[in-house]
Amino acid sequence: MQSSAPADLVGYAQIAKAFDIIDSVVNLIDDPESSVERVAQIGGHFATAYKELLAFIADSETSIEYQWAMPEKKIPTSHRIGTVQAKPVYEAIARRVDIGIERITLSRRLTKVDEKYQNWRLVNDQDGKEYSGSSDINLAGLIIETKKYLFECEERLGEERGTGREIARLFLISFKPL
Repeated sequence: MQSSAPADLVGYAQIAKAFDIIDSVVNLIDDPESSVERVAQIGGHFATAYKELLAFIADSETSIEYQWAMPEKKIPTSHRIGTVQAKPVYEAIARRVDIGIERITLSRRLTKVDEKYQNWRLVNDQDGKEYSGSSDINLAGLIIETKKYLFECEERLGEERGTGREIARLFLISFKPL
């Protein structure tokens, strides 16, 4: 692999930060409880991808080994995950519903509020991207489309039936006018 960002003057590349995060989880593979807690701390897309990797290792009864090095390290870092290690960690992660959830804060005027299905859409001020989601709260009469709001949302990651593709859904937790 090669980092898309160039290395700095001493040879450090951003991909090393990603490998350090992966190593922090894989170092705990023999202790399922600690491993799951570390995955929960990182959460989100990493957690679901790691869970899928462990499922692959457990289902296919294979192992994965990786090795990486950076100029400042004297020896390469090497890890191996086998089926015996992967199964208990995968099962423990699969029991935790909260691992695939991330908190997201959005702000702006809503571009759409569907009162019947309690869906909403907005273009976020911070990144300019369009987001849409749903709410358990009926927003009719509570939201004025000409005002700006701060939305606290949970991004829940799931799997699309049939394809197994990861999908993210936003659920409104709370909102307040700005």
